Amino acid sequence: MNRKISFGAACVLMIMVALLTFLITWVGSLRYTNARLESVYLFEDSYSKLKEIDDYVRRYYIGQVDEGDLSDGILYGYVAALGDPFSMYMNAEDYKESMQSMQGQQEGIGVTVFYDADTGYLKVVSVVENSPAENIGIHAGDILYKVGGEDIAQLGYYPAVAKIKGEAGTTVNLTVLRGNEELTFDVVRAVVQTKTVSYRKMESNIGYIDIESFDLTTTEEFKNALNELKKQGCDRFVFDVRHNPGGNLTTICDVLDMLLPAGPIIRIEYNDGSVHSYSSDASCLEMPMAVLIDENSYSAAELFAAALKDYEIATLVGTTTYGKGTMQQTVPLKDGESALHLSIAKYSPPFSENYHGVGVTPNVEVKLSKDVTFWELTDETDTQLAAAKAVLEIQ
Repeated sequence: MNRKISFGAACVLMIMVALLTFLITWVGSLRYTNARLESVYLFEDSYSKLKEIDDYVRRYYIGQVDEGDLSDGILYGYVAALGDPFSMYMNAEDYKESMQSMQGQQEGIGVTVFYDADTGYLKVVSVVENSPAENIGIHAGDILYKVGGEDIAQLGYYPAVAKIKGEAGTTVNLTVLRGNEELTFDVVRAVVQTKTVSYRKMESNIGYIDIESFDLTTTEEFKNALNELKKQGCDRFVFDVRHNPGGNLTTICDVLDMLLPAGPIIRIEYNDGSVHSYSSDASCLEMPMAVLIDENSYSAAELFAAALKDYEIATLVGTTTYGKGTMQQTVPLKDGESALHLSIAKYSPPFSENYHGVGVTPNVEVKLSKDVTFWELTDETDTQLAAAKAVLEIQ
């Protein structure tokens, strides 16, 4: 038996639904408004205290007040108070340096240095090809002893590096120790084009590819390295992401797409609960692979290792990675010079859980000898590389 609803009852029902919808919307809006008002009241209190402090500083402080540094300091402090080590405010200089780094560029002399804690000096580990350092005659193995006439051991690591770096076109005076010889160079800084990928063929037709970071130039560099080593007859590969700080999302997905079969690469979860994923196509590297990892493998480097492990197509060798499973976005601010670098999502490997705060564990755990630093490793002293080669030689 069909039951009909009267016109009046239908109108009452429609009104009730409309009222319920309004109430739900109103409650949600009220909560948002209250939260915003609470934030405004808190800021008003903070601004009042800041003004009070500023007034006192300007009346009684015996030093000089740099307005630019003061403004930057307030903004640095706001973002730092979030308690997230991966979020930061970038002033104009920070932002410029970050963008250059992502494009495989840096302003300076073009060297990678290692801090020797025993002596307090900087050892040149590598020199960028066609860089000011190479062109003037600085070599890998040189000890940076003085900068601008000041003893580096007395300055300390960070102040010394800051003095060596600088704007392109400016000059830095360096004193270098090479064996028993003391050499002095006046090096004109420049914009240096760096490489993020290096490669070589090893014995047993093993191709070794070192990925220093996942920057905007890495995809083409990696593709070229892979193709060149294949041409040289390599039929198995070691990928080294030790001391790799991570990098660009698109780059890591493009690099993994060359190696993985069809399927997911990464799952990204935003603060509103929405999830986005990237997938690879069917084209992949069907050869034995090993990945070198350590406690200084961060972020995208960890995803690289975890994804290959998830698909069970590579053996991870080394030590557990750092454990950074959050994604940041750099947003230029309205002045066009500064930016906000903010954690906006968590990301996870294709199938396994998010590794933030945990790290990615190796299949074969191997530690380096305490007698040698990472930057001074050779094939003879690199126990992790030797273990990776041993894994591939039996496959």
